[in-house]
Amino acid sequence: MRLGALRKVGVLLVPWGFLVVFAVVFAVVYVALVVPRLREGQLVATCIGGVAALVFVCFFVAAITFSRDVVLGHWPESAVDNEGPLRGNSTVTR
Repeated sequence: MRLGALRKVGVLLVPWGFLVVFAVVFAVVYVALVVPRLREGQLVATCIGGVAALVFVCFFVAAITFSRDVVLGHWPESAVDNEGPLRGNSTVTR
């Protein structure tokens, strides 16, 4: 399956757009709700920030991997030829 340049850009905007929205929304919520609690010394605020950072890093790595696959044209064969393990075209030996 081949994608044109405009479609590749559209496909790549999905994960990166999500990351931008996630980062902006999280930053606003973090500054408004969590930073005042950090000044008071609450440990829960630090834990919330750590979990959110971990989620962001996971999404970031997934976006990089997905973008690389789109740019290089790597597609699962089952999505291209509509054949796969459910159709009896499995390469898995039993």
